[in-house]
Amino acid sequence: MEKSSFRKSIYFLVTVLLIAVCLLIFWSSYSKSKSLRNKTMSDISSSEKQSESVLKISLSDKVKKLPLYGFNGNNIKGPSWANKSFRDSASSLQLKIIRYPGGTNANWWDWQKGWFANDADLPQEFKNIPYSPTGLKELKLLVDETECDIVFVLNMVTKDLTDQIQMLKYAQSLGIPIKWIELGNEFYLQNSIGLRKYKTVKGYAQACYEWINNIKSVFPKVKIAVIGGNREYSNDVKNWNKQVLQYAPNADAIIAHVYAKFFKVTDENGINFQNLSEEFRKQYESIGFPFIDKKIPIWITEYNIQWVAGKPNEENKKLKEFAFSWGQALATLLMTSLATNFSDKVEMILDHNISNTSVFAAIETGKRTFQKLPNGIGMGSWLSASNHMDSLTKINFFNNNNPLNDYELLGWKFYNREKSSFIFVNFINTRVKVNISPVINGNASFETKYAEKNAVINSATDVKYKNGVINNSVIELPPYSVTIIKTSR
Repeated sequence: MEKSSFRKSIYFLVTVLLIAVCLLIFWSSYSKSKSLRNKTMSDISSSEKQSESVLKISLSDKVKKLPLYGFNGNNIKGPSWANKSFRDSASSLQLKIIRYPGGTNANWWDWQKGWFANDADLPQEFKNIPYSPTGLKELKLLVDETECDIVFVLNMVTKDLTDQIQMLKYAQSLGIPIKWIELGNEFYLQNSIGLRKYKTVKGYAQACYEWINNIKSVFPKVKIAVIGGNREYSNDVKNWNKQVLQYAPNADAIIAHVYAKFFKVTDENGINFQNLSEEFRKQYESIGFPFIDKKIPIWITEYNIQWVAGKPNEENKKLKEFAFSWGQALATLLMTSLATNFSDKVEMILDHNISNTSVFAAIETGKRTFQKLPNGIGMGSWLSASNHMDSLTKINFFNNNNPLNDYELLGWKFYNREKSSFIFVNFINTRVKVNISPVINGNASFETKYAEKNAVINSATDVKYKNGVINNSVIELPPYSVTIIKTSR
């Protein structure tokens, strides 16, 4: 019995020892893996290495045609474009295209009134908005001042084809070029008025086929896009993209709206840029756009963090406050970069939104200050860097030969035959130095904007600025900053 008991004790100790060794090996492997994933970030964040480390950069060998950048132009809460101060603020953003009259409101729009159609089914949310007409004559004032293009969202629900062609003819008579058209807005949504009218995706697509042919008989050079976006709530809309392109093969493009859900990209520390990058890409993929026919262009005519989603509660209210933070400005830049890099087929990228709902707005209009809000400051920076350019190339960053992720540090070169500009965005809470000599030769001017990530930004005066001339090969990027560098080639 004593020998048996002793033997059992030995077996037990050996078993415990083996388990401990296995756990130690597992933990060591996990820690090493985690360390490798975080190596770039931790190396940069190390204050000891910070003073020594200078990041290296290189240009991607892939050249892209510059997409059309601008805004969704829903401004039904006023003022109209007849307001000079509002128009001047929008013009200073250097937008190249604006969407008129906007999103869902387009399905109820009466162009002759510059306001909602008289319809018994007009949603109550629109009935509650004070009358503030924004017609084509007011829109022409914006076109004249900014020289921007218009993408017209046609009303395929409460108006007919004849009415909408008359609208386009009138716009053209005012001097507004007819270049870009969308056929309806977000009919894929459950219980949407569009699907109630057309019954199926096929029904909508067949109507599009007819509308496209008729519109092009009047405006042969216009580009016309159909609604895109697979959804999971019914078998009919699960393959929306495939069906709409099958039954409307004459479409010139397909529309994508991409929103990252705010509760998936924020925490108590504000916007998490890694989560935002992953969620934004996931949303684009989930609606089926990586699988679109390679020949058909994609227009992203709405994108942002979806701040209004989810049930209202105290936690959501706290998280939504980050929509007014400097982090939102950086988030806008990250999403714009992601949208640009999704595919070479993406040829239009419109930020949501120019005004209206404050958590989305680029320009404050509720109090009529017309100051730039974080979304406007972020998008305005991208538009400034890309202004007058026709091509762009991605910039890659390296720390000790380890590539950095875009949600840590991203950069693009914009250029034409005569000049170039660069944008660098630092998403981490650490100052970094970058050796720019591989991509920038000679002197160049720069402007840097920065603030604490969660600082509330009511206007551009809440942001810190640094500018000057780069006369050596190294530039310093403050934490949570965007830097624009301009130079001749």
